[in-house]
Amino acid sequence: MRATVKKKSSRSASRSKSRERKTMIVTTTTHLPDELKEDIEKFALADFAQQYFRQQRTLFNKKIRMEKILEFTKTPIKESILLSCDELNKEAIDMFKGILEFMGDRKSSSFFGKEASDLEIAHLLLKLAIDNPQIRDELYVQLVKQTTANPYEKSEEKGWELMCMALEVFLLPSPNFENHLRHHFHFVADKSTSPRIKQFATYCSERLANLALKPRAPQLPNPSLLSQAREAPFIKSVFRSSLEQMMEYQKTTHPDLMVPIVLQTLIQLIIDHGGLETVGIFRVAAQVDELAELKKNLEISKGETVPGVNDPNVPACLLKLWLSEIRFPLIPTEFYTVMTQNCKDWATLERILTSFPILYSTTLVYLVNFLQKVIQSENKMTAANVAIVISPTLCRCPVTDTFLVMQQTMLESELCVTLLKNMPPIFPF
Repeated sequence: MRATVKKKSSRSASRSKSRERKTMIVTTTTHLPDELKEDIEKFALADFAQQYFRQQRTLFNKKIRMEKILEFTKTPIKESILLSCDELNKEAIDMFKGILEFMGDRKSSSFFGKEASDLEIAHLLLKLAIDNPQIRDELYVQLVKQTTANPYEKSEEKGWELMCMALEVFLLPSPNFENHLRHHFHFVADKSTSPRIKQFATYCSERLANLALKPRAPQLPNPSLLSQAREAPFIKSVFRSSLEQMMEYQKTTHPDLMVPIVLQTLIQLIIDHGGLETVGIFRVAAQVDELAELKKNLEISKGETVPGVNDPNVPACLLKLWLSEIRFPLIPTEFYTVMTQNCKDWATLERILTSFPILYSTTLVYLVNFLQKVIQSENKMTAANVAIVISPTLCRCPVTDTFLVMQQTMLESELCVTLLKNMPPIFPF
């Protein structure tokens, strides 16, 4: 049975259009002139280069400046840029050739062994980085190089496409290089004169920030599904947008719905394919290609029901992905601390929920009511089991210290259990 959630009045409709909130992070911020910020970053990057870059010299044994090392070239490199790739030096050299071929700056033959499409080249490059974690920073350093001072706009766009693909498959740089990569994104988004490249850089910056909060194991879809990644910065996504944006996308087709249609669709797919009775639902992994295919089809249909789903684990896994990728979590960051501090006190939590933006509280109640149906069914998924797999997607811990994150993970799980055991059944499933 589909639990259809409709708007009850124009007053409710206006309340649901709450403004997007910026994630609140408690920091001490000093406002510096842009020129000084750039000088500080250059100094930090120079320090990074001194520690991690391989020393490069000209034909006459003259040192090559760091700025020159990180500038576009059509000439293949003769050794890896980073010292950490010493054992994979040949692979790093081949990787750069592949990047040149993908960007159209070199004929497509030497890297792949035959004439290949850009998607085939991208697939091979990303597979190399996934299979060899120690070469991931090298990939990003090479892409930063080829998207810096590139005189060919089409070539630079292709470089940004590959950057998007790398982030799409959850490839993260090391903490040592992450800030420098983020600065590159910010710098290009601010300084580029190309609207498309600006959009690429802005998207990559947001994607990196999201992945850094919730790292995931890299997963490589087939080449055809990678094609969607290159257009990700320019589509209205029903996955990575905010709830407010999703409601805006569907206001003409589903003006009466009070939750995103994609959430309804995923839940209904789980129910229709026997997910409530599937042992270990939400814990069993789905096939990567099936997951990517369903996600692509939902993006195309703007969240509407799509054919071709047979395994309830696919929409179940995609529901978790949707929750983890929406721009702002269902439990807003400004309520995170007070809710985890009172994770076992339902009376207090219930009062806090009344302070949520109406769209977020409605969507959270809708999801929890469905999950209550899951734990009532014969599938070996208790409230504690569901909480373990769902709580990381409902909350986004604002701290990064590993010990504190582990402590908060337990509180997040207890919070989820309390919601599952006490939330009133507003929506029937």
